[in-house]
Amino acid sequence: MKNKKIKKVLYFVNARMPTDRAHGVQIANICESLGLQSDTTLMIPKRSNVIKKNLYNYYSIKKSFITKVIKIPDFGHIGKIFFQLHTVFFLLIVRIFIFLKKYDVYITREVYAGIFKKDVIIEVHALPKDNVFLKYSLFRAKKILVKTSYLKKEIEKKYGINEGKVNVFPNGVNIKKFSIKQDNMDIKKSFEIPLDKTIIMYTGSFFDPSWKGVDVLLNASKLLDEKKHIVLVGGTQEEVMEINNTYKNVLAIERQSNEKIISLLQAADFLILPNSGKDLESKYYTSPLKLFEYMAAKKNILASDLPSINDLVNKEEVTFFEPDNYESLANTINKSIFDKNKIEASYKKVQLYDWKKRSDIILSL
Repeated sequence: MKNKKIKKVLYFVNARMPTDRAHGVQIANICESLGLQSDTTLMIPKRSNVIKKNLYNYYSIKKSFITKVIKIPDFGHIGKIFFQLHTVFFLLIVRIFIFLKKYDVYITREVYAGIFKKDVIIEVHALPKDNVFLKYSLFRAKKILVKTSYLKKEIEKKYGINEGKVNVFPNGVNIKKFSIKQDNMDIKKSFEIPLDKTIIMYTGSFFDPSWKGVDVLLNASKLLDEKKHIVLVGGTQEEVMEINNTYKNVLAIERQSNEKIISLLQAADFLILPNSGKDLESKYYTSPLKLFEYMAAKKNILASDLPSINDLVNKEEVTFFEPDNYESLANTINKSIFDKNKIEASYKKVQLYDWKKRSDIILSL
């Protein structure tokens, strides 16, 4: 019996890595998973970075893939037009590189990559603005991966893309990382989380982008009973100071490493996803990494009742509340009780979204 050929995979993206933004977690984890099954290279530009750790240590991932850093002028941070020019420059360099070295699978988050290379797998994370260059790029793509069924329908309709070319491909999670149980009391003490309260925890950016819904959660905190306490994890130093000085039953914590986030989730009684319904990306197109982490953490989840969230989970797995309504949110929190059935159902569902299964799909395309 012949040995199965190991595929060579190139994942290229014009992004600063590592980064404390969610897209960095997605890139790192999918590359790690691909690297465990194939000969994978991540190609990124050299960018100035306040994070000094290498991406393997920062994201606590195995060094299963090669990182190739392209040295090009770092002017993408100056403004939007400059970032677009930087992306074009980056894609030109990638095109030259792959002309000299061939791969079996090409995958990227750069929606215009199809202009420079045919048969690339393109990840589309939001509905791009319509233009002839984008349409040409998507037309030349091998496959288009989108986060929700709503984005799939919009792209097929707006750009006339063949239905079979666009695949719904939500984000994922490394479930094994959540299997290590830690002492809740030790975690709470180390972060000064109240020991005698029911903890409702949110993780992620606070106000950037604005549709995260943290403002609604803060307003809801004023209506909670005295046994409930909100813990927000992921803010800037300024945001944390302001919140802690303003709200008596809210504890804000600065951004933490992925490893510490996993530990903090263990200290929560309920995990919350308060996304706004006022923004199209939040309402229809997002696939929140934190939702999969919440599910893997085996905790009861409270979530905004939005099409993007309904695309992933249902009322048997999470408890929904009306988005952008702090009274509805406060009422849901106050009435929330431990529900073992929902925890078991959501944990069973998240098995579908393990990064290993995500990478299996990519390699089969």
